Amino acid sequence: MINLLLFIDLALSIDHRQVFFTFVHRNRAVMKRVVLITGAANGLGRALAEEFARHGWMVFAADKEPVPSVQPGIITLQMDVTDTTSIHAAYATVSQNISALDLLINCAGIYEAYPLSEVSFDDLFRIYSINTFGAFLVIRQLVPLLLPAKGRIVSISSESVKFPSLFQPYQATKIALEAIHHTIGQELYLKGIRMALIRPGAIQTGMTGKVERLVNPVHDSMFDKEFTRFVALAPRFRGRLLSPEKVAAKIYKKVTRPYLRPVYRINNNPVLFLIALIPERWMMRIMKLMLSWH
Repeated sequence: MINLLLFIDLALSIDHRQVFFTFVHRNRAVMKRVVLITGAANGLGRALAEEFARHGWMVFAADKEPVPSVQPGIITLQMDVTDTTSIHAAYATVSQNISALDLLINCAGIYEAYPLSEVSFDDLFRIYSINTFGAFLVIRQLVPLLLPAKGRIVSISSESVKFPSLFQPYQATKIALEAIHHTIGQELYLKGIRMALIRPGAIQTGMTGKVERLVNPVHDSMFDKEFTRFVALAPRFRGRLLSPEKVAAKIYKKVTRPYLRPVYRINNNPVLFLIALIPERWMMRIMKLMLSWH
């Protein structure tokens, strides 16, 4: 009888909710973790999808274009990051398959170059819609799936944010992306969601190769001579190229660690770091001289 009373007393003293959540937490480690990656049809996005799948993650590979020849563990999603209807449809598909999302990686992006002082608003808005506002729209839609897992959000930025340059709307969009990312990060931190930025250097993708084939899209531009010289000089400041697969492997190791840092730099060019230390007024004079040479 004494033993029975002791057993009842012990049972009543147990916090059953704590036991339940401890069980879920311990078993979550052996459950398949889930990541959604935008811009996954090619380049770094595709390499990230394959890297996470190789490590046993369930991967939702999202892109406006069809994601080709995927490996096991990857579920493809047709999603345009500039279209709220498309994003909502992708969210509906994902939420039918899972109840929580461990990681969101914003990788969708395009590269363009032109004189911002001459370009049309529609052209400028297009690159911002993909590189900046696209990440915002996707984050806003997927937060409900990230909350149950206390998930993480990773946005792919660029090493060039520390060296804004003329003719470079791409850098401007990444600077804006980082500003939005930091603000949202402070808000979601209150709810247990952690966020990180990746600032990669040069990656061997179609985007990198495009730099050498740039043509000023502005008709009768007053900067034709300077833009042509800029295109000729740009590859000299590119730094060492890494394959998307190598960059994806480095990103995987960093963003799956127990502690997530706010910013990670991968394969950054030390020359650009030194250039960024030059006072802006000097840099503008140097740039003018470089672009005036024949």
